[in-house]
Amino acid sequence: MEEAVLEANQGLNDIHASLPASKLIVMGAFGGRLDHTLSTIHVLMKVSLKYPKKCLDTQILLIDLHSLMLYVGPGETKIFPSTRYESAKGCGLIPLGGRANHVRTTGLRWNLGDY
Repeated sequence: MEEAVLEANQGLNDIHASLPASKLIVMGAFGGRLDHTLSTIHVLMKVSLKYPKKCLDTQILLIDLHSLMLYVGPGETKIFPSTRYESAKGCGLIPLGGRANHVRTTGLRWNLGDY
């Protein structure tokens, strides 16, 4: 499995160049500041809209000391969190670039029905 690991200071625009990899990990992705976090999410959204097939074929993980973000495309996705690496504080689902239809969750404290 080809894996690409980027440091946040490399510039997140390098994401598109790394998409042939089967897994892309961006370390320090959020920079500890709201403007850095929003910029990272914005770049991910732009890349996913420009290269939708490549994004679906690549597991994209954005990580910093406090957060982990996964790119999840259309279709069914199963996420099995590890309590060893992730806190039990919760999770959020953020639709980027369009509507998210028929979203359903199980195993959370407050599950979503078919929204």
